[in-house]
Formats: sequence, C-alpha cells, structure tokens
Amino acid sequence: MDRSLARNAPLDRAVALFRRIDKARSGLISRAQLEALMSDLAAEAGRPPYSKIEKEALWRRADLDGSGMVDLNELLLLLRRHSPAPHRRRRSP
Repeated sequence: MDRSLARNAPLDRAVALFRRIDKARSGLISRAQLEALMSDLAAEAGRPPYSKIEKEALWRRADLDGSGMVDLNELLLLLRRHSPAPHRRRRSP
C-alpha cells in the first residue's frame, strides 16, 4: 500500500465524519452535533457513552475560538489530540 494513502486515511475519515454531521453544509457544527458524533464514535469503538463532564471538557477543547461552533480545523485538532499515537519502530544504530 502506498504510504501517502495510509497517512491520509485518518484525515479522510475525519473529513467524512465532519461532513456526516454538517447537514447544512455550513462548515460549522454545533455542540449538540459534536456530542452526537462523539457518542457515535464511542458506540462504534464499544466504549461506554461519554459522561456530561467528559462532553463539557471535549467541547471546551474543540471550540478553540469560543465562537460556539466548531469548524473542520478545530475538529481535526481535537481528533489529533485524542487519537492514540501511532507506533513507530526505533531505528537501529
């Protein structure tokens, strides 16, 4: 598999997720839409639903500019901070 395609897969998935919930195609999602997305992702991962406190914390981390809405860049930053780091092999000396 082409490495550039593998590297772009998480970005493509994030864009697809954003488009899935940005029904109005405004380029912005509301707090309720973000919470619905996070609930869907938790269910897909077999994780318990997010608590009210976790949802509040996620929203504060997502809405970086305090506008009350989250754009794609803010969502990408949130997902990057909350995604597990990829495993990298150490180089032999």
